[in-house]
Amino acid sequence: MNETDKTKIETFINKWLNSSGNEIANKDAFCLDLCTALGVEPPPPQGSIDGDPYCLEKNVKMPQTSGEVKHGRIDFYKQGHFILEAKQGSTK
Repeated sequence: MNETDKTKIETFINKWLNSSGNEIANKDAFCLDLCTALGVEPPPPQGSIDGDPYCLEKNVKMPQTSGEVKHGRIDFYKQGHFILEAKQGSTK
């Protein structure tokens, strides 16, 4: 890891280290800052690419055992790579 990469990671950690973990208020900014820290492109605006293969708030169908289909969202999604689902939490 070069010094520039190390600085990006340290900046990210320092920014988020003392956050209150407020999912609704912080998750999107956290995900975008994570992209910056890792040196990867952030997701494009939702709806700009058919099927939204890389996005925040991915719309998904969730089949239930009853046969009903509920609709939900994945917090941060990249097709074939990862799903990040944020949860509320804090020790403060």
